[in-house]
Amino acid sequence: MEEAVMNRHIIQEICWKFQKWLQIGHEKKLRDAKQDVDQFLTDCISLKCQKLKVRNEEEEDLDLLTNYMKIMAEKSSDSEEISEKILKDELLNLAFAGKNV
Repeated sequence: MEEAVMNRHIIQEICWKFQKWLQIGHEKKLRDAKQDVDQFLTDCISLKCQKLKVRNEEEEDLDLLTNYMKIMAEKSSDSEEISEKILKDELLNLAFAGKNV
């Protein structure tokens, strides 16, 4: 993903937009990578939701996703889709932040 995004800054805008329209080159790789990352994050969130439903409330988890999900559940009454999108965005932000450390 980083390579494809970097490529957008190097080549002219019309070139990468044309690649995006034709779904070739770096733009195809970017599209495929977005789908893979989205599927991975969806799997992580669904597994964590299943574990939270089965797990006893007294047990404490020390991971960021669990704590963030608990806070989201307490503060919002929005639909599940919106909170899942927010969770995906937060996980992606944490992954990028952790990569740069």
